[in-house]
Amino acid sequence: SSDLRNAPPALRDLPEADAREPLSIEQRILCAYAAGAAAVALYMLIANLRFRRRIARSQAGSLTGEAWAAYEALCGELRMCPLPAAYADPLSGACLVGTLRPRIFLPLAIRRADVRFTLLHELCHAKARDGLWGFLRNVCCVLFWFHPLVWLGAHLSRMDAEMACDERVSERLSAPERVDYAEMLVRATARRGMPGIGVLATGMSMNGRRMKARVVGIVRSRAVRRSA
Repeated sequence: SSDLRNAPPALRDLPEADAREPLSIEQRILCAYAAGAAAVALYMLIANLRFRRRIARSQAGSLTGEAWAAYEALCGELRMCPLPAAYADPLSGACLVGTLRPRIFLPLAIRRADVRFTLLHELCHAKARDGLWGFLRNVCCVLFWFHPLVWLGAHLSRMDAEMACDERVSERLSAPERVDYAEMLVRATARRGMPGIGVLATGMSMNGRRMKARVVGIVRSRAVRRSA
């Protein structure tokens, strides 16, 4: 070319660059893995942003009166500092949202008799750092998105967190209160209040035989058999 003819002699002797070599199999596999991990991470990010936006738009005021007094009493029993707690409408079920700075949200239409049980349930989640465990589950799903057993394990771990929370709650309830608590969980299941997969929020509902075992274990005041 004209550029090479005008170049110094030392540069004229250099061979022209070869055409770009195709990616090796290892490089293609790495690219596919990175693309899959990025897609899963993006999906979880969008799911959490949408959930947070929906919660922010539906906030209907903080706890007041008897609800706040019951909440402070429960925090004292558990030796915890009160977390931010508020009502939201519409909201299918109570939830603990967030990892480092969790917040409790209750449905505005919640029954007065269910407020104490619901707050105790969510506080037990917070005390067990279930928000952090949820984040770690998401990290595992992003890193091992291609492995179905990782997704299954994340799902079972989430169910186990709910059942472990029931055990901690049941330890603080009398026999009649455990029956009321179990009835509240059944009502929560009817509303299908479990947040979607990847969302960093707890949910009280559970379907199928797991809910039956969960309720029986609470009423009989024994440990519910876990998934793992």
